Amino acid sequence: MVMTWDNLLSVERFGRTEPPGIEDDQREEFDRDHDRIMFSSAFRRLQDKTQVFPLSRNDFTRTRLTHSLEVSCVGRSLGRKANAYLLNEDLLPDSQINIGTIVASACLVHDIGNPPFGHSGESAIQLWAEKNLDRINSITNPQEKRDFLKFEGNAQGLRVITRIQTNRRLGGLQLTLATIGSMMKYPCGSLIENQPPDESRVEQKKFGFFLDDADQISKALRKLGMIEYKQNAFRRHPLSFLVEAADDICYAIVDLEDSVDQNIIDVKAACTLLEPLAQKIENYRDKGYQNKDRLHWLRTYAMQALINECHRVFTYNMKEILEGSFSNSLINVSCVRSLYSDIQDRVKQTAYKNPRVLTVEIAGLQVIGGLLDIFVPAILQPEKKEHQKLLEFISDSYLGYDRETHATVEKALSKFSPYQRLLKITDYISGMTDSFAVDLYQKLSGIKLPE
Repeated sequence: MVMTWDNLLSVERFGRTEPPGIEDDQREEFDRDHDRIMFSSAFRRLQDKTQVFPLSRNDFTRTRLTHSLEVSCVGRSLGRKANAYLLNEDLLPDSQINIGTIVASACLVHDIGNPPFGHSGESAIQLWAEKNLDRINSITNPQEKRDFLKFEGNAQGLRVITRIQTNRRLGGLQLTLATIGSMMKYPCGSLIENQPPDESRVEQKKFGFFLDDADQISKALRKLGMIEYKQNAFRRHPLSFLVEAADDICYAIVDLEDSVDQNIIDVKAACTLLEPLAQKIENYRDKGYQNKDRLHWLRTYAMQALINECHRVFTYNMKEILEGSFSNSLINVSCVRSLYSDIQDRVKQTAYKNPRVLTVEIAGLQVIGGLLDIFVPAILQPEKKEHQKLLEFISDSYLGYDRETHATVEKALSKFSPYQRLLKITDYISGMTDSFAVDLYQKLSGIKLPE
């Protein structure tokens, strides 16, 4: 089986059952995707979520919001280059399709499911599950357990855009299938036919959807013509390689720049790392800039060099990508891999191990774990009066509680399994900003009282 662009670029909207709304606003379908994401509350909340430096007071330091916007810009460039190539090869079903917009939209949501405190927030949920899941006797399905033991922000992000945002409407934001497929780097569940994913393959390093979402997501991916090699497990959508590349480029380059702003890496050392990449651009000229001006100038050239090389790898391997046999990131098989790795390694050795970063990450483990300790018993035993008070903190929409049709929250929750109830708590906590999570934990723990 070979994937075809006719199917891969589907404008069908996930979950839509009603007729379209406003249709005379001159926007293309993929433009609507972009705008729906930009105007969503989940996207806005990224402004107070950790990128590398948690709870930073430095205006120059990036948050998940600025990171996502920058990744989207790089993704748009990669998508436009791919668009031009596919048009030239007469592979696009419609010359009006703008792949740049699809990739840019997918990039906007690539981190939208991350819990507070970034990857340490994911680790906190995993650690809590290791310590507590066995006590919840009613969760016995191995994949349900693994969804929490290996809790994944990518799977949560998919849940945000397809269920949680605009949750009274089937399909959440109701994005096009093309955008949803493009944002999924890991189109499989936490178990594949009762076995852990093969982490040697790029599309199985993590998982991309929870068991609770598997049927609806798999149905959508089949409509895209993505290759289903095992039940509910798929090879990647070709454009997801571009989304991954955009994220990789921004992670390394801008994290290096942020490390300079935080006085963790010397500006001259950063320039030394970027210059070999910048020199890959044909019209590169040293203009004699100094210090941060030089850093910003080199960053621009270095990012363009990475974009050019990722595009080359993407087009060179197009046949294998469409067949589902290509299993690597674009940067990993590029000619600039070693130069990229030098930057990545330097950031990992310095910025990610900075005492301030580590201190806040450890505090984040306590905050997320503490909130789970507080809210999980409440949702599993909502009949207790003290638990009913706690559930008042959670929006009715998260709980599936419609006050017009359900007499009590207890009755509303009775239709959900313990696994689904636990997902509602991770939905709630993952949607918090860093500051809100800290504040709520301190108040509920008696560390700080409301003013």
